Amino acid sequence: MNIRSKRVKARVAMLAAVPAVAASAVVVGTATPALAACGQVGGSFTHKDKVSRVEFTAVKNCSNNDVRVYGRLYDTLNDSRSVRLDIKYGGGTFGNDFVRWAGGYNTSTPFDHNAGDTGSYVELCMFAYNSFGQSATDCEPYYF
Repeated sequence: MNIRSKRVKARVAMLAAVPAVAASAVVVGTATPALAACGQVGGSFTHKDKVSRVEFTAVKNCSNNDVRVYGRLYDTLNDSRSVRLDIKYGGGTFGNDFVRWAGGYNTSTPFDHNAGDTGSYVELCMFAYNSFGQSATDCEPYYF
């Protein structure tokens, strides 16, 4: 076999390897959308009766599905009541509940909470309360 035929065989072998490399790139590319199931939601949510407002961010960890929720709760109505924020987690193994209070009109409080495997959404619920009674509870779910 001469040198020229060896070069031709080497080029043919290289060209035959190209589809295999391209196919492996496609397989790697299809793994990326699974990471998109994790994510981040957030914004501002105001109670329907304007008793409170929360600004928040919820981040889902792609490697272990834990959720971190952080932000600030505001008491926005001068009604002699404090406001309460319940953070509920859905679709996961715990379904835990995290509570935060703000201390009266024109006050706010920060929060930063990490939860275990919490699934597909976080739900924020707010109401105002004092010893004379409670406002309606207003909830809003946010999906990852």
